[in-house]
Amino acid sequence: NRHLGDIYSIGGQSNGQTGVGGVYNSTAEMNRAPNYPNIRVWKGTRAAPFMDEPNPETADVAFTPSWRVPTPDVINGVSAVGWFFVRSLYEMLNGTVPLGLLTDCFASQLECWLSPEAYPQCEYLNPYPCYGNVPNTTLGSRYLVYNSNIYPLLKLKNRGFIFYKGEGEINRPSLWQCAINAMVTDY
Repeated sequence: NRHLGDIYSIGGQSNGQTGVGGVYNSTAEMNRAPNYPNIRVWKGTRAAPFMDEPNPETADVAFTPSWRVPTPDVINGVSAVGWFFVRSLYEMLNGTVPLGLLTDCFASQLECWLSPEAYPQCEYLNPYPCYGNVPNTTLGSRYLVYNSNIYPLLKLKNRGFIFYKGEGEINRPSLWQCAINAMVTDY
């Protein structure tokens, strides 16, 4: 059961991982899932093993998402933001284009999602950006999340990225603007 279509990925902060099962009218929404037979979803915790290095292309990473047909059980834990986006797009296209949704959100700071090339472009960056504000010499690299969660997805020829983030950087608007522009260029 293979389809050739467009892939959209959602990444970002933990609020983006709120599943369809956690939204208003979730039972009715989940019961509608089988009405979208040409959508496939993949919910991951990360796309690849953690790669704490500035050059992810040197790592041997084989990434193959496990696509699932949307059912109530499948979309229960899939990002609601991502699902509603892809579902709406599917309806706008009258179901004529198969769509894939890759979801990978968790508690993180904006800097974690920047590539090694984009990171130096922005001022006021946290030197230990990943996994909240707790510096961790093993998991505190500025490249960790990008290398493990974004870089492998770039090989899939994504049609678009949805990035759910913001409230952690409410007091750093210049960082937000710089980082989003860098991500758009990168991704």
